Amino acid sequence: MSSTAVDLYPAEVRLDDTGLISDQGWLLDQPVSLDEIRLISEFEAPAAAVNGAEPESARVRPLATVTKRYARYSHALREVERPALFENRLSYRLTGLTTGRVPTMTIGLTTYFDMVDICESVAHELAAAHLRDGSDKPEPASWRRLPFRRLIDDPFDLSRRALLPSIDTLTIRKSRDGASFILHQRDPARVAVAGGEMHLMPAGVFQPSSIYPAAQYADLDLWRNVQREFSEEFLGNPEHDGDGAPADYATEPFVSLDRAKAAGNMTVSYLGTAFDALTLATEVLTVAVIDADTYDDVFAALVEDNTEGTIVRHGRTNPSPAVPFAEPVVRQLLDDRRLAPAAAGCLRLAWEHRHQLLGL
Repeated sequence: MSSTAVDLYPAEVRLDDTGLISDQGWLLDQPVSLDEIRLISEFEAPAAAVNGAEPESARVRPLATVTKRYARYSHALREVERPALFENRLSYRLTGLTTGRVPTMTIGLTTYFDMVDICESVAHELAAAHLRDGSDKPEPASWRRLPFRRLIDDPFDLSRRALLPSIDTLTIRKSRDGASFILHQRDPARVAVAGGEMHLMPAGVFQPSSIYPAAQYADLDLWRNVQREFSEEFLGNPEHDGDGAPADYATEPFVSLDRAKAAGNMTVSYLGTAFDALTLATEVLTVAVIDADTYDDVFAALVEDNTEGTIVRHGRTNPSPAVPFAEPVVRQLLDDRRLAPAAAGCLRLAWEHRHQLLGL
């Protein structure tokens, strides 16, 4: 459905055929270090104009009783078909984004369900309106049948809805023999978003590690969020799910990741920000390049399966989690359209900037 959704928007905002859309200047001409992104807290930001409980969303909110619909899409998802990972955690909200010499993000607060109520509703609305009965081939896109998406209006107006960014990281292992990366098959029974899609690893929404007030400020850091996702998705460590103590970044694997980045054995770059055209979810696109020795040391206990899905194995003769970062493989993945839009967009941009990212 992403290809149908993207047709709703002007060609100039589309990132090729990845399924992503991005405003002018949001995708950088050259990658910059993730550390260069300036974050400004605005935790008292006004509520978003659209919250998903409006009459325009009624068609996608199932009936709770014979006469009454669920007030929010997330309530229906929780009670009718709850995924294994589905908690209404405190989250960071993108309220402003500027580019230029110093890219800047203004960050407020929201919740995970605030995002679900918008993103899953607009996706469900489009699927219901454009899929023919008994067919998986969508009809051409039409704004006329999308009242909730019309209510949201300009997707780049950050005041219209609660924008909870996902930080998507293409993780590249660099060695003398070449470069490779990891892909992740997300299990729809375990996750509420992007279930059944092939995605990057790690990828996770931008959230504090705890509901403690101190964590709201301490974890307002893109790198720390990426570190926690590495710990959870690559190594299978318990998730910092918000109801316990804040993450201790003086423990492993955080110490080793910090040390690797400080020593220059690992670089983390920001490529830009975009929206998934189908869900209007916010995607912060990043790339981590790690020297082979460091990668093999930090991720010696790389898991095959985690709480969100399974690592993809590449190759017929000797399947391996290492997917070659090479033109034939990259082109095939992009042409086959098997990747989640955020993964496709990040991979496409990383390949475009491969010489800078890999220091070639």
